[in-house]
Amino acid sequence: MASSLQLIAAGLVVLAPLVMTVDDASAATRINATNMSCANLQAVLGAQGGAVVSYRSMRTGGALYERFVRNRNFCQPGETAKSVSVPTADQASCPVRKCIESIEAR
Repeated sequence: MASSLQLIAAGLVVLAPLVMTVDDASAATRINATNMSCANLQAVLGAQGGAVVSYRSMRTGGALYERFVRNRNFCQPGETAKSVSVPTADQASCPVRKCIESIEAR
């Protein structure tokens, strides 16, 4: 009969590859832009490199979620960082960057 340690070790061997395949986006910081200042949002992006940000749509008022980054170094290969803006608690238009498909990659 297998010992408890052998069973635990066997379980870890099976689970390890599953844990290692976690997508980068799932590990990203998630923040709410409607509750913070533009300066704070930009500081988080600067410190973390990227984050999933929730904010209010200017057209419908519904919640939107997008990933924004410090610069293109935090984008995937074949992407570049485009300057866009999101509303924050203190500004209707806070400048940030998001990854988009690079024209050269098309």
